[in-house]
Amino acid sequence: LAAPLRAMHAGVAALRPAPGAERDGLVRCALLPTHAEEIAWLADSVAHLVRTGKAPGEIAVLCRTASDFAEIQGALVARDVPVEVVGLSGLLHLPEVADLVAVCEVLQDPGANASLVRLLTGPRWRIGARD
Repeated sequence: LAAPLRAMHAGVAALRPAPGAERDGLVRCALLPTHAEEIAWLADSVAHLVRTGKAPGEIAVLCRTASDFAEIQGALVARDVPVEVVGLSGLLHLPEVADLVAVCEVLQDPGANASLVRLLTGPRWRIGARD
């Protein structure tokens, strides 16, 4: 798959696993018409691997952008697949983490209006916009 790209960039060394980290693996790829279909295919594929005995900690999903983290996590959780999001930016998209960040911002700066509004209108206090 990568051979044509390597041929175009002869000066770039191919990635190799660290000594002692060499293992057999499987790479899967799909070209689907919509983003939603890609997410569903990915989550179904990972769920199948877990159901057939693959340890969740042995599976990795690489994303081009962090904006996909929350949607992929949600799709995997919906299929009862345990998920760990690596990278702070991916965690910030989760509502519970965003709420904790908002609490910290308000504690540090009581004038952090956007964070305060998030907290007051959120599930804890449920203060409506008219209030």
